[in-house]
Amino acid sequence: MSKRTKSIIAVCAAVLLLLMILLPTLNRGKSNEAEEFEIVSAKVSKGEIVSTVSGSGSLSAGNGLKVSIPQGVRVTKYLVADGDSVSEGQALFEVERASVMQTISLVSNSLDYLKTEIQAAIGAGESKNILAPLYGRVKAVYASVGESADEVMKRDGCLLVLSIDGMMSVEIETEVPSRPGDSVKVELSGGEVYDGKAESHKAGKTVVTLTDDGPRLGDRAKVYTPQGELLGEGTLRVHSAWNLAVSSGTVSFMTDQLEREVPRGTILCTVKETAVGSRRFDEAVYEHQRYEEVLSELFEIYRSGKVLSPAAGTVSGIDENRLGAESTSVSDYKLQTVEYPASRSGDDTLSDAEMMYMSGMDEEGNALSNEQLAALQQEILEEQKKDTVYKVSKDFKIYDLTGNEIMNVIPKRSITMQMQVDEADILSVAPGQEAEISVDAISGRVFEGKVVSIDPVGKYKSGSTRYIVSIDCGWDEDMYHGMNATAILEVGRKDDILTLPVAALYEEGGKTVVYTDYDAKSKTFGSPIEVETGVSDGNTAEIISGLSEGTEVFYRLYG
Repeated sequence: MSKRTKSIIAVCAAVLLLLMILLPTLNRGKSNEAEEFEIVSAKVSKGEIVSTVSGSGSLSAGNGLKVSIPQGVRVTKYLVADGDSVSEGQALFEVERASVMQTISLVSNSLDYLKTEIQAAIGAGESKNILAPLYGRVKAVYASVGESADEVMKRDGCLLVLSIDGMMSVEIETEVPSRPGDSVKVELSGGEVYDGKAESHKAGKTVVTLTDDGPRLGDRAKVYTPQGELLGEGTLRVHSAWNLAVSSGTVSFMTDQLEREVPRGTILCTVKETAVGSRRFDEAVYEHQRYEEVLSELFEIYRSGKVLSPAAGTVSGIDENRLGAESTSVSDYKLQTVEYPASRSGDDTLSDAEMMYMSGMDEEGNALSNEQLAALQQEILEEQKKDTVYKVSKDFKIYDLTGNEIMNVIPKRSITMQMQVDEADILSVAPGQEAEISVDAISGRVFEGKVVSIDPVGKYKSGSTRYIVSIDCGWDEDMYHGMNATAILEVGRKDDILTLPVAALYEEGGKTVVYTDYDAKSKTFGSPIEVETGVSDGNTAEIISGLSEGTEVFYRLYG
């Protein structure tokens, strides 16, 4: 056998082997292809398309409301357990009243200190002298010693008025024209008469000037011709005035030179800056308000001996280590220490005022008014101060307002979920859009939700940026923190439009076409028609042009 013959045989054998390998695969492909789709038809019909965006996430009840007590108050008994449902105002735990009263004393003492801080801030400002800028006559003084410059400015527009050209003026309405320089007589309300001169006449109004020595600012004046004919009347003003204006501070000196001439450089007023509005003053006032709020809270706790739930909800995170514990943490601040006599160590030494405050009733059994309760609070504070021993010390520390967190109450207000939305869809999502919420653990129910916010900062992952959309899911007792949920947002809707299944659309040569004929024998589609499509929900597409209602099309339906 020649070498050439051997080569031909080898090639044939290789081809035969390849066919044996590929043939079963090709047959399986045909078989699978036949099983993967069927030829179906659909008619163009009118309908609606709802565009949606969906996503999954987990339910969140938030961190809840923290229930804390002021430093130094001792918890004696828990009245609830983790997981309990509570109503607003329900008692959560009991406290030792003696520890509350001791804390009231500390807070009250700190309030006294903060009052001195406020006064110190007020007195910390510098004095400023206001000098006369020119020679002139003081025509009005509106401010008094001790007044706030700001209040005077609001009331009168300035603190002092200085006439700097020696003249007063009055504007009258008259039809008798006067030339500048014409002499007139000016009679004031008290009968005094002064010589005057016409300064100008325009649009039926004449301005008359007269000396500023004697006539009072704001007085009514009548103007006559030298022959005694009344021309008109008006109110006296300073012809050329300098107004002393200061926006802040307290007046500590004000000139008494009313209606007197003063040389340039004369001290007209001294204002002491109060530092009101300064950082030191604002901080002291803010701290004082915070301590007053805590004092009010302490009195409420003292009255009932319990701490109440701030809202209806579910209890969580109870700190068992706080039971019976006491911690009075303080920060470096203040100048005296406080000691309490042994007589204040128990509830058996309550005063009459304390007993009445706790009961909320007077001696005759009538309910106390808010005013009476406030008066009792003050009486208790005064009694407490009498029982307190103060020792001067540089190591005194102000009461620390940082409370001790005891538990959380997750309000029955709303549950939220966060879903991720792809950048291709995010512009169709907006706050206020309604959502349908399905919770995996709650079968057969759909909840209504609403988009509340969209995080504008997306996260890039796997070639796409996704954005967090927060949805308010409302509240339902079956919803629990951490449950998995799915949200569907309706982002668009079109009604009464021509529609076809998306599967009936084919892309050929950059065009979208449908086939209106199918030959079963040759298994080929025919009569292609180009169409223009609109919105789609992924299953159904809008047909804008190319087909009319009722037209039948054929396509492969896989699956």
